[in-house]
Amino acid sequence: MNRYHIFLIEDDVYHEYFYNTALLNRFFIAYMAEPNRPDLKKPFYFITCPIPYNEFEQTNQFIYLSDRMITIFSTEQLILDSQFIAQLEKIDRHAFIVDLTNDNYGWLTPKKSQLHWTSQVNVLNG
Repeated sequence: MNRYHIFLIEDDVYHEYFYNTALLNRFFIAYMAEPNRPDLKKPFYFITCPIPYNEFEQTNQFIYLSDRMITIFSTEQLILDSQFIAQLEKIDRHAFIVDLTNDNYGWLTPKKSQLHWTSQVNVLNG
């Protein structure tokens, strides 16, 4: 079973570490291994945002919400069903995902923050 962790990241940290995903990944892995270490706990609470429990409803996946981490267990590598993505988009926060099973990590970009140039060009030309 695949295990994924999603963290909501503060805006200033997102802008500062956007291109340094390897450092964030190492930090999150170290924190998850020893969450009570004071030298990891304080920065973890500084760079992450609380998870808004009221924004998430039941989906077809096994999703566990903690104070500052979303954990998803899935039998498939594709974890994000459309219902979960819609819920994540409502939060309007930068999200970092760590895939411990396959050693992957990176920024999770909600659709609403992406720019759709094609539709804008069509509106201007139409």
